[in-house]
Amino acid sequence: MGWPPRPEIPGRRGVLESAKLGWPATLAHSAGLPTLPGPAVCREASPRLEKGARLSMTPLANAAQWTIRIAGVLLLVLGIVIWTGNFDALIPIHLLLGVILVVALWTLAYLANRAGVSQALVMIAFAWGLLLPIVGVTQQQLLTGNAHWVVQVGHLVLGVVAIGLGEMLGAAMLKLGKVAGT
Repeated sequence: MGWPPRPEIPGRRGVLESAKLGWPATLAHSAGLPTLPGPAVCREASPRLEKGARLSMTPLANAAQWTIRIAGVLLLVLGIVIWTGNFDALIPIHLLLGVILVVALWTLAYLANRAGVSQALVMIAFAWGLLLPIVGVTQQQLLTGNAHWVVQVGHLVLGVVAIGLGEMLGAAMLKLGKVAGT
């Protein structure tokens, strides 16, 4: 059970009702106030949610996922521009955005772990977040010469996978029915 604890609504299962309405929508519902629909709706019944249950992530998880998305796109564009060899002055910005992406990935992995997402996926995300800057910072010393493009492609693949891991963590949290406020 997350913090703050969700109140039970008389005649309903408290956690399921919270999953349907979200927190603090549960309080609004119990007070007889209207609630706004969530960003996603469960299309079919599952062991954790009834059909039609509204799904959303916590604001922090949502912010972390959007940070991964935005930083990821910017990093891909900057990386390709830097790869051409004409814009090495942008490398510090690329490094800073890389750190932001890794921190957002770790934040999302931590929240996903608290939400009950697979330990394997969470650990892969943490490890990937550690591997990405190590390869990024040391890539100039790896396979210098004509074969250096292999390291650059590897770094690109690591970055794309990091973005994908962020999406997987977010989707897993939604699939588990972890809603706003958990």
